[in-house]
Amino acid sequence: MPDDIVRSIATATLSDAWGLLQRHEFELKRQNGAWQKQIRETYDRGDGAAVLLCDLSDKTVVLIRQFRYPAYYRGETPYVIEVCAGRPVTLAYRPSCPRLRPASAALPAIALSTRRKRE
Repeated sequence: MPDDIVRSIATATLSDAWGLLQRHEFELKRQNGAWQKQIRETYDRGDGAAVLLCDLSDKTVVLIRQFRYPAYYRGETPYVIEVCAGRPVTLAYRPSCPRLRPASAALPAIALSTRRKRE
C-alpha cells in the first residue's frame, strides 16, 4: 500500500498484557483527494496461522466450533464455526487415532500466517 495515502497522527498503547492493543489516529486520503481523520484500534497477538484441512476422497473439510467472547458480548451466538487456527506448533502423528495420517500421507493444505509488528 502506498505511503502517500495515510498520514499518521498518533499511536497509543492501551494494553500489552495478553496481546498488544493500540489506538491509532491517522488521516486517510480519499479517492477525491480529501484527507479524512480516522481512529482505529488494533489487537496483535503475534504469530498465528490458519489452515483449512481437507480430505479430497471424502470431499470434507475440518472445522472447529469455538467460544468467542466478542460474539457473546454483542448478543450473538457465542460459538463460531471456523478453520483451525492458532500459534504454529508441531503436531505428532499418533497411530492410535485412525482418522489421522502421518504428514507424509497428508493432503496438501493452504496456510495463512501473520507476523507481529512492533515499533
